[in-house]
Order: sequence, then structure tokens, then C-alpha cells
Amino acid sequence: MPTETRSGDQTTRSKESRGRRLGPAGVRRLRIAAACGLVGLIILGGAVALWLTRGGPKSTTSMADRSSGPAPIRLDRLPGAGTGEPPRWPGESARARTDADRRPRPGDRRGRAQGGGGGGSTGPSAADMRGHVAALAQENAQLQALLSGRGEDPGTGEIVWPADGRILLRFGSLWGSRHAGLDIAVRSGTAVHAADWGKVLYSGRMGGYGKLVCVQHTQDLSTCYGQLSKIRVSEGDRVDSGEVIARSGCTGRCYADHLHFEVRENGRPQSPRQFLGPPLSAID
Repeated sequence: MPTETRSGDQTTRSKESRGRRLGPAGVRRLRIAAACGLVGLIILGGAVALWLTRGGPKSTTSMADRSSGPAPIRLDRLPGAGTGEPPRWPGESARARTDADRRPRPGDRRGRAQGGGGGGSTGPSAADMRGHVAALAQENAQLQALLSGRGEDPGTGEIVWPADGRILLRFGSLWGSRHAGLDIAVRSGTAVHAADWGKVLYSGRMGGYGKLVCVQHTQDLSTCYGQLSKIRVSEGDRVDSGEVIARSGCTGRCYADHLHFEVRENGRPQSPRQFLGPPLSAID
């Protein structure tokens, strides 16, 4: 007993002596360090808990999205190169793809000839053009008799372009026949304008011209507009310069959609270039 009492007293005295060595300031620093360590542990634990809370649902959602998304394309199920069938995306029907392939593409224009064949070839052929020129030449005598000897003078004689487009066939001798005007490349349904003030002398069909309109401008000068799809004037009507009198097309012996334009003096065909300036897109 005396021995245990002696050792306890020594321990108490050593603690008291150590406390006396640290002093009040040292004890305070130890307590602050312990408190800071405890706060750091609490913050670290909260950060870990927050990361686990946010990371868990995100990964679950991404897996759910992957499972519910469209199925990947199987390369081994795509049509082979020899089948001629284009690959389809998931959900696209073969009929929808076929309809899309049938739609005309910009710039994919096919020439057509009425009565001259060659409707399946790409662009007009020389045979179609030759037949067109020959068919118009056959009507020259009838037109010349219709437009000669007129005494009215409703216009000015200043001719303007009836439509703006590239020149397909020029005026003059072509393939052994006389082409009495200019063929102006325009889409079917393009507005055709009167080249001058005047009076409509002819409105109807005439052989290879198809639907045709002829207008008398002065006692000698007249103009004709052929291969029309629609006519908006009648014989005897007065028209103004620039007035829409018809729509272009391909209704006679023709090779492609265009406007056939003629200028005649006393019924005889003249080169329209003698009366017209060059349009913006006219190219021989």
C-alpha cells in the first residue's frame, strides 16, 4: 500500500510539473489544434458524403438513358453493295427512301420532244431540234400572209425582250431550214410579256408553233410568241408594252420548254437582234 501511494503521488507530481512547464498559453494552443483537427474531419466527411450522393444517381440515369436509347446499327444487316438498295436508318421505311429518290434534283432537267421522240434522253437531241425548225418553216407562208399589209400603228416600234433567258437556237438557216426567230430557254409557265404596245392579230394554235400569239405594233412591225402553255389575250385585244400576254411551255413541235420569239416586217421574219439589246442571260 505505501508503495502504490508513492507511485500515484509521483504521477500526479509529474503531470503538475509538465503543466507548469507548458503554461497556460501552451495548453490553449493544444486545445485549438485539437479543435481544428476535429473540424477538418467533419468537413472531409461531409464532402465525401456529398460526392457519393451526387455521383450515384448520375451514373444510374446515364445507364438508364443508354438502355432506353435507339438500338445501334448492325453493320452486318446493312444491304450489300450488289443489291442496289441504299442503307436505311432505324425507323425509316423503304417506301419513304424510294419516294425521296424519285424526287427531281436541282439541275436535273430532261429534254422532251412532242412528236419527235427522244423523251427519255437527257437534254434535247439534234434530231429533235432539226424537226422543230422544219415544222416552224412549214408555217412561214401562212404567218407571212397573216401579218403583211396591216395599216394600224398602235405601237412605238421599240421592242423589248419578252422573257429573260439563255438563247437555245439562233435566228437564221439551221439544218437546211430557216429558223424564223429565237428560242429562249425558260421554265414552263414563265410569264411572256408583250414586246411593245400593239393589237393582237392571232391567238390560237398553229402547227409546229403550238399555242401562238402574234401582235401588230406598227404598220410594218409585228412580233409572234410560240410554244405557249397558256394564252391570256384574244384576237383584237389591245396590249401594253411589258404586259403579260401568255405563259411559256412546249405545246407544238418542240424539243424542250422554251419561248419561241419572232420579229417580222410586213410578214417577213427578221433577226430579233436588230431590234433588241442583249438580255442579261442571253448566251449564243
